[in-house]
Amino acid sequence: MTSLHENDEYTGQLQLLERDVVSTVGEKYRALVAENAANARHYFGRQELIERVAEQVQQDLMDWHVHTTWPPCPQQPNHPLWFSGGSWRCERDHVQIPLGEISAHKSLRDE
Repeated sequence: MTSLHENDEYTGQLQLLERDVVSTVGEKYRALVAENAANARHYFGRQELIERVAEQVQQDLMDWHVHTTWPPCPQQPNHPLWFSGGSWRCERDHVQIPLGEISAHKSLRDE
C-alpha cells in the first residue's frame, strides 16, 4: 500500500480527504484513501488524481453501506455532496464545503 506521506503536490489534498473520512465514518476507514490513491496513480494524471480518489472513496463507502449518502448534504442529508474543484458541493442547495472541512458541519458528524 502506498503511503499518503510521499513527497508530491497532492499529499496535502489526500490528507484533507483522509480527515473528512476519519471525522465522519471513523478511523477504521482511514486506509481507504491511501488504497484508492495508490490505485488511481496508475491510471490518472496528477490533475485528475484527487477527484478520482474522492469519487472512489465515496463510491466505496456507499457500496459497502458504511454511509449510503456520504458525505451527506448538511441541508438535506438524504442526498450526498459531490466532489468538484477542491470542494464538496450540492448543486441543488448551493452548499460548498472545502476538502478537509466536513467535520465542521454538525449534521455530518457522529453525535
